[in-house]
Amino acid sequence: MRKLLLILSLTIFSVGTYGQIIMPTANSLVVQPISRPPSVVFSVDETLVNALLSAMGPISGSTTVNVPMLSGKAHWTVKNPKIQFLNNDAFFTANVAVNMGLLGTNSEAKGSLVVTYNVAQNLIQLSPKNAFVDLYFDVLGQRINFARLDMATFYKKPLIFAGPQLMKSAVLVPMPDGKTKQVFLAPEKATVSFLPRLLSISLWLRPEVK
Repeated sequence: MRKLLLILSLTIFSVGTYGQIIMPTANSLVVQPISRPPSVVFSVDETLVNALLSAMGPISGSTTVNVPMLSGKAHWTVKNPKIQFLNNDAFFTANVAVNMGLLGTNSEAKGSLVVTYNVAQNLIQLSPKNAFVDLYFDVLGQRINFARLDMATFYKKPLIFAGPQLMKSAVLVPMPDGKTKQVFLAPEKATVSFLPRLLSISLWLRPEVK
């Protein structure tokens, strides 16, 4: 079984809406509500995420079948895994092809997608969850289920994206006496939202002199 650990640095920001707060993240800083627009909004397109999933290649395995009218070892392969961002929601789907001798079927796994943003580490993580699929064969016109798999268990290592480098860089502020001060941008709050085809992260930053 192949597992996933892909890290991609994102340094391009895109502006999006800031009215929706869909999923507060467990690792984000929580303060009093901030009425002003976010300091930075950056987005990740689902096409990029799905290209990374495809780069993994096929995930396959086998399971023992021991039910009435069926006995043996069935082989399955995960094909076309996809992540889809919608308004206020995100899903993970995949086709699962199963065969045993002359028998063969295709089923669809569908589950939720857990997205978190770790402010301290400046990392976005995407993990499929509860992507169940029933494996079955049609025998003499009768559907016979023989196993249930959770495809999310084969993606235990999440997709990991680095957040904006803006938070790691010092801004040099000129002073009236000709000197400069180093000002760092510290996060106050972060929210995650889903838009059609886009994962959007909103950050509220404050300047800190060190």
